[in-house]
Amino acid sequence: MRSRGFSCLILGMWLAGGLFLAVAARTSFRNVDRILDQPRPGAMVRIAKLGAADARMLLRYTVAEQNRDDSELWENGQLLLAFLFFFYLLFATREDKFVLGVALLLIVMVAIERFLVTPNVAALGRLLDFVPEAAPSPYRGRFAVLRHTHTGMEMAKWVVQLGLAALLISRSRRSSRNSGRKLNVVDKPDYGHVDR
Repeated sequence: MRSRGFSCLILGMWLAGGLFLAVAARTSFRNVDRILDQPRPGAMVRIAKLGAADARMLLRYTVAEQNRDDSELWENGQLLLAFLFFFYLLFATREDKFVLGVALLLIVMVAIERFLVTPNVAALGRLLDFVPEAAPSPYRGRFAVLRHTHTGMEMAKWVVQLGLAALLISRSRRSSRNSGRKLNVVDKPDYGHVDR
């Protein structure tokens, strides 16, 4: 039961980290608009020198670079968590092949995202960083598809993780309910043969 609790703890940390990063990435781009709409006096002078459009582009570039670095760092962390989770299940629990297979699927999903999807999103994003949003670009369509793929993979991982956590919790409850029934009842009425 404790082993399943630790497994759920790893999944919980993994889910919380992913949710935190998703919220932080979305919020950071909103902050660009907030800063430009209501700049501080020191920032207002510098924004006026650059011009609103160039300042927005520069700030969005800075945020995008930070998000790319955070995403890469988080995906490296996810790989570590995925391997820790899988090997913990393999060596410290008695989980069946289905649970181990799902844990292995999570490793594959993170590896695909880290080594195939994210580098391409980052590369195309850098090509678009200083292209005005209204200007046509041959990269914009591919970037949108890859970004949606990345988001879809994150959501798919969350669904798999939540499903796995629910399965582990339900099995843990079932085994704790049945633990009292597994006791062997000793019914020996004759204790007179005990040696002294």
